[in-house]
Amino acid sequence: MPTFVYSLVGLIFAVLIIAGTVPAGLSMRGYHEGVPVGLIVDLAIFVPPFVTLLVAWVFIAHFLTPLMYRQFCKALTALRRVISIVDEHPGPIILYCLFCLFLGLALIFPMMFLMCATCCIVAIPYVGTVILLPMHVFFQGFLLLFLRQFGSDYDVWAGITQAPPPLPASTSPIPPSLSSM
Repeated sequence: MPTFVYSLVGLIFAVLIIAGTVPAGLSMRGYHEGVPVGLIVDLAIFVPPFVTLLVAWVFIAHFLTPLMYRQFCKALTALRRVISIVDEHPGPIILYCLFCLFLGLALIFPMMFLMCATCCIVAIPYVGTVILLPMHVFFQGFLLLFLRQFGSDYDVWAGITQAPPPLPASTSPIPPSLSSM
């Protein structure tokens, strides 16, 4: 699905949440003994589906592509395998999600500092990607190493061989008979 669809879904959720809470907050009719009724209704109605969609998107965005690459399968087959991984190993999956959430929250402040220090130059798509590239590489590498623990079917580096060792520094690539000419 294109990225604009995700943005559109997020925008719709934001509009629905704001539409339910702002009128209740502006008028005193929305309060019952100091409790914002509109906020409670919004949290009860919109947060569970939003969290469900967020968790589904995380599993699809993080796990589906490496599985499709490693096992040469279609998206539905990979999705079934992701669901089976979650069913078989819920503890490590939850810890992975919490670790990524913690690191993501920990990186917000340095990214905000970079935005302020560079007068929003980091917000330019190419420049921001280059500056924040180590963060993106770390998260992708961490994901691939995390998937590796579930067996060789999930190891994307299983078929890659080691590069040959480099030649010694004293060895000349030109044969001696040609170098004397």
